[in-house]
Amino acid sequence: MEAMDEKQYCIDWIEYYKLAQIYFNHYGNLKMTRDFRTSDGITYDKNGIDLGKWVLKNHNMYINNILGDQKNVMLQKIGIDYTDSTNNKDWNEIYKLARLYCIYSGKNSIPLTFKTKNGYDYDKNGIEIGRWINNQRILYKNKLLSEEQIQLLEKIGFRPNIKSNKGFGNVKY
Repeated sequence: MEAMDEKQYCIDWIEYYKLAQIYFNHYGNLKMTRDFRTSDGITYDKNGIDLGKWVLKNHNMYINNILGDQKNVMLQKIGIDYTDSTNNKDWNEIYKLARLYCIYSGKNSIPLTFKTKNGYDYDKNGIEIGRWINNQRILYKNKLLSEEQIQLLEKIGFRPNIKSNKGFGNVKY
């Protein structure tokens, strides 16, 4: 990372941290969904900063020993829970849907835009498990998945090193 990029990264991290601190001061924890976005640190704002993803990213960086001591201490001061993260619970719940899809369909190919609430029936208001799988590929490439998550994904046929979702569908549903 070049000096300017690293400096901007540090500034951005501090801005996210400040919002996380506001969230913690208001709610008493950092348990939020990964899609939580905010402008003020308290209320959801669809156009706000993606704080939930930032917390998840830092959680995964901690699991993979790449967070750094100073950031770890700062996050622990505002209540990050590495053992029982809501984000990790969300991960496990979506994983279960993807696993059910593979079991019920008999395939390890999930259409990119497939949405479901139960793992096998399409539901336009459901969770996009095909896109979730694609996101896991990005997390894998950036070394932000835990070894346990990688093993679970491999059990349902996850292949992280492919460009399209073949093996996990790149088909419009």
